[in-house]
Amino acid sequence: MDILFIAPAFQPYCAVAATRPAAFARYLIAQGHSLRVLAAHNTRYPAITWPGIDQGLITYVPMWSAQDVVKKIRAPFKRKQAVSNSTQAAASLPTKTSPFKAQLYDTFDYLANYPDSYMGWIGNAKKAGEGLIKARRPELIFSTAPPHSANVVAAHLAQRFSVPWVAEYRDLWMDHPYHIPGKVRAFFENRLEARSMAPAKALVAVSEDARSRMAERFQKPAILSYNGYEPSWFDSESVEPPTDGRLTILYAGSVYVRTRTPDLLFQALQKLSLSPEDVVVRFYTSTPGPIQAMAERYGITDLVDICLPIPNEEVLKQQQSADVLLLMRWDDPREDGVIPGKVFEYIGAKRPILSVGSTRGEVADILSGRPDTVLSADPQTIVSAIQDWHERRKAGPLADVDWGQRERYERTAQFQKIEALLKDA
Repeated sequence: MDILFIAPAFQPYCAVAATRPAAFARYLIAQGHSLRVLAAHNTRYPAITWPGIDQGLITYVPMWSAQDVVKKIRAPFKRKQAVSNSTQAAASLPTKTSPFKAQLYDTFDYLANYPDSYMGWIGNAKKAGEGLIKARRPELIFSTAPPHSANVVAAHLAQRFSVPWVAEYRDLWMDHPYHIPGKVRAFFENRLEARSMAPAKALVAVSEDARSRMAERFQKPAILSYNGYEPSWFDSESVEPPTDGRLTILYAGSVYVRTRTPDLLFQALQKLSLSPEDVVVRFYTSTPGPIQAMAERYGITDLVDICLPIPNEEVLKQQQSADVLLLMRWDDPREDGVIPGKVFEYIGAKRPILSVGSTRGEVADILSGRPDTVLSADPQTIVSAIQDWHERRKAGPLADVDWGQRERYERTAQFQKIEALLKDA
């Protein structure tokens, strides 16, 4: 099958969001399908993870963002300010953004990034997609979002050229629990989503809640395909467990200040009399500020190690070597249908899991009752779990967890479902 694959977030850029799209592209090529990828050249993200397919198959389309425009407008004024500073010391003094300016910037982002921060990619992508289709008409268009700008581009191409289109939602658009637009924007964005999805033949979701919502809202066939994991990620022979004797709790990714935070874990650590020689909570994140502030508030900064982000391949190795893998969930019913891709990485790594926050929903359905897995919103329960892991860690690294039938969560099994849908579209 000849497929035009639309994925604005694609490797080497946007390493985390691009992981599943690149993996599915590799799978389709391995199954003998002919593939061309339409992606974004997004220099806001480091080019650190190559996609593993022939670069000639990928068309990276330039993009711009509202923030880029603001930076260009402000650049001359910043230079004048720097020249006016009488000393280097004065120039290096930290500057604080006033609440009014902060609100102004937030409002600008809210209004300008419509439907998302890839809005400056849409026009260029439509033109590039038209060129690709005119050069060789595909049998099918497949798009994966977010960013949901992918849907806008795919809908345009599917309608103009009458090509069947299957859309994947890795996260919901207007129904996503973290997307809370104002009434005016919600009115227009709901219409944009409905209009964009009208040409789609079928839909793919990564959770059952999302699948049922999409099927009901758009009245189209919709299937469930979990994010899953790839067995090749987990080569135990290349992983060396820590030798310093400390219990190592690991998290790699963003921290959402009002929803997914390590607050409960930090509360538990505050109750324990553990030293930096006993335990370390290590974060690899591009959002260190909230973690540092929270650690300071609980007086446990000596137990927290905050590191810069690392390539996803290295994250996977670190997850295998850690003693406990941390999952943070929002304790709100709106989180019940959200399954972070990290869940399946943890299953593949076969390490003990500590999930703090919500104990409901699809994540709980997958993890509850598993060996060496703790799901809790109670600091005292988390205290007991850490004490148990700490005592066992004194005898050496914690053993791998026997998940039993974990192969059901392998990406190949999940991608086979999508491939079958594409053939029937």
